[in-house]
Amino acid sequence: MLIYRASEAQQVGLPGICANLINAAFIIYSNGPRTPFDIICATHSIANSIIISVFTFYGSPALYFSFDLESSFVSKRIVQLIWFAWFFSLYSQFLQAVNRFLAINYAVVYIRVFTVSKTKIYMTILLIYTSWHYCIQFFEGCQFKFYHANMQWYFDTTICGYILSMYADLCVTFLLLSISIVLDALTAMRVIQFIKKSNAINRHFSALDIRFFIQGKISQHELHAQ
Repeated sequence: MLIYRASEAQQVGLPGICANLINAAFIIYSNGPRTPFDIICATHSIANSIIISVFTFYGSPALYFSFDLESSFVSKRIVQLIWFAWFFSLYSQFLQAVNRFLAINYAVVYIRVFTVSKTKIYMTILLIYTSWHYCIQFFEGCQFKFYHANMQWYFDTTICGYILSMYADLCVTFLLLSISIVLDALTAMRVIQFIKKSNAINRHFSALDIRFFIQGKISQHELHAQ
């Protein structure tokens, strides 16, 4: 069963890595002007590719060959990396929701808050802040681990582990996802209002866009909720 799930993870993971890296590369190396949303999406895709790469190239082989994912130095560093990338992905997803909401509903505020230079500063601050998720796990009893026997992630059963799991993980994730879902819902409602006022031709393409938007947001929020 574990071997089947490992194989399945690799089959899904490889296309996911390619899609995220292609998306990031297309944004970074494109000749056209970059928008603040482009910068957020590129960094979000890079974080996602790191997460998927760990599952695909480390977690899956470990299930095949029963590697010890808890005690080795390399394993601990890789788990640190995925927890860091996971939260960077979560925070950047939240920033995407804020960016879209302001762009659709408050254009004047958006222009002031989200410039290319300011967005680069936001992402740098976010990168520095998120690094504590990596550094905290150097302390004994504050580590995030993967138990390959049942494919479960868990924190150390210590006070530090409880604080991380309850507040840094559960509460923060729930709060950011809740706000992101509300902002995305308001954005979708605003776009739907625009669709109703548009002509028949534009309405067809706009309706298709909004369906893709809703589908993508549901998948994205579901991933972090799990």
